[in-house]
Amino acid sequence: MLRDIFDSETDSDFFVELTTRGPDAFRKFRQVLKEAGYVNEAETLKTNSSSFFKKRLCYKMNSKPIGCCLIINNIDFEYLECRKGSDEDAVALEDLFRKLGYEVTSEKNLTGEKMKRSLKKFKEQNKWSFVDSCALIILSHGDSAGNQDIIYGTDSTYVKKTDIYQMFDNTNCESLQFKPKMFFFQACRGTDEDSGVYMTEATDAAKKVKIPSMSDLLVAHSTLPNHLSYRDLKKGSWFCQDLVQVFSEDYETQDLETMLKTVAHKLENRLSFEHKKQVLHIDNFGFKAAVYFCMDNVADFCTIWNPKNT
Repeated sequence: MLRDIFDSETDSDFFVELTTRGPDAFRKFRQVLKEAGYVNEAETLKTNSSSFFKKRLCYKMNSKPIGCCLIINNIDFEYLECRKGSDEDAVALEDLFRKLGYEVTSEKNLTGEKMKRSLKKFKEQNKWSFVDSCALIILSHGDSAGNQDIIYGTDSTYVKKTDIYQMFDNTNCESLQFKPKMFFFQACRGTDEDSGVYMTEATDAAKKVKIPSMSDLLVAHSTLPNHLSYRDLKKGSWFCQDLVQVFSEDYETQDLETMLKTVAHKLENRLSFEHKKQVLHIDNFGFKAAVYFCMDNVADFCTIWNPKNT
């Protein structure tokens, strides 16, 4: 049976696909083989799995804690409406990222200037050399101004998202070079609404090596540019609800980007009372390897990305 699979170019693609579904998929496949009577073949796969599968390139994610996470939750504004339901998001996200292994710091109701100071303090802490990743979550009102995404403070002054990215780039935060940085924004990006459409049927230290100013950054925006982002006044935002549910269920076996695809699918299935839709938007700034939050579970399937080998 196995020889037939390996000798077939088409069926061999099945094994390539299997490596992208996490270690649990491989274990289940071996279990199916055993139950079908192919015990020896299942044991062969277990013994020689490294020769059958191309390992995934992964970021190192096994420090204790795995990283530092900052959550900024703005609810009460001087001139904008209260963001009811955001406390539910913040509590759920804080619990989630602690479960993922992060040291979490939470801030609430910050003005634009205080957001800048909080971000600066978070960036300048001395822990980055000892952890493997950075997570930043901002829950607030937002908009677009001159083709720039902005995040409002409680006094309606704002911070540009691009300024936040630059604070943590390779120039301004050297301790985070080559480490995954994951930013999550729950905020509107404008006032456009999506009515949807109906489906038709059819580094070596001894050498000077130049690296990009910005890399290893993945940004998840709750909505598309210039669009609204929806929030339930009691349960919290659509994006945060779906993210917490998916990550809580899948983080032990799935990588970050696979989970975000699941979040995107769930989010697109939602519909507001006014029959409006919402789409997750991901920006990738040189994010070049997979992020697993439980490295021990995927050690046999991962090769740790080493910048010295690039």
